[in-house]
Amino acid sequence: MDTKLFSGAVLAGGRSLRMGEDKAKLNIGGRTFLQVQAEKLIAAGIQDIIVSLGAPQGAGENAAGLTLPDIPGMRVRTVADSAPGLGPLEGIRAVLEASENKHCVILSVDSVLVKAQTLNDLMKLATESGPAITLLASGRGPEPLIGVYSKEILPEVSECLSQGQRAVRAVFKAFPPTLLTVPEGDQQLLNCNTPEDYLDLSKIYKESHL
Repeated sequence: MDTKLFSGAVLAGGRSLRMGEDKAKLNIGGRTFLQVQAEKLIAAGIQDIIVSLGAPQGAGENAAGLTLPDIPGMRVRTVADSAPGLGPLEGIRAVLEASENKHCVILSVDSVLVKAQTLNDLMKLATESGPAITLLASGRGPEPLIGVYSKEILPEVSECLSQGQRAVRAVFKAFPPTLLTVPEGDQQLLNCNTPEDYLDLSKIYKESHL
């Protein structure tokens, strides 16, 4: 598998309403969530890194003041949504349009427990099976914001958005995803929506990186 054929994107444009502060700026293990996720994509062998900022400059607080990861020898690019309030599906559209490669590994900024090796496993499955969408999943179903998306879905994404559909799953009818299911009890799919989640994730992250 040639990892250079993949771009990588961190979706960092959420409003973080339940958290009360921008999740991308939260600290874990001495780094921000955004830094951790960008470095994870690089550890997976990806060289084209994109950060989705959500609302366009001036249209929302996530569009400004976000410090991008300073990674030696690596250029981290940013993209903004075409308009505010369109949700993660618009973020996926924006990063796919900006991607230098056919495939883009999508990673939500708050899924900090996902391993670089898991991203490699997703990339391998996407390469070998050839689906337009490859997602990480648990017994409860797929996680739409952790996976590999192909540029070929762009017309369908745009059509869904034009019809007022915001859910990423709206695209799955035309492009059923191939799933990589983690074992029961695997914590990689845990995300961080509230201060309580942040405390729990910080503890798990610390224990797994001792």
